[in-house]
Amino acid sequence: MLDALQTTDVYTAIRLIGALIYVSNYTLLSLGWHSSDAQRYYLLNVLAAGAVMASLMGQFNLPALMIQFFYCP
Repeated sequence: MLDALQTTDVYTAIRLIGALIYVSNYTLLSLGWHSSDAQRYYLLNVLAAGAVMASLMGQFNLPALMIQFFYCP
C-alpha cells in the first residue's frame, strides 16, 4: 500500500483531492452543516470539479470530463 502511495503522480493526487472534496461536501450536506443553496456548497462543488478536470490533463477520460461538466453547477 505504501509503495502505491509513494509512486502516485501529481495528477492522481489532484484527482484524489477532488474526490475527497466531493465526498466531504456531500457529507456536510447530509449532516445538515450546510444546505444545497448555500454558497459554500457550490464553491466546494466547483473546486472538486476543477480538481478532477485538472487531473484529466495527465490521463484523459472523456466520460469523467462529461460528468464534471454536467454535475458542476
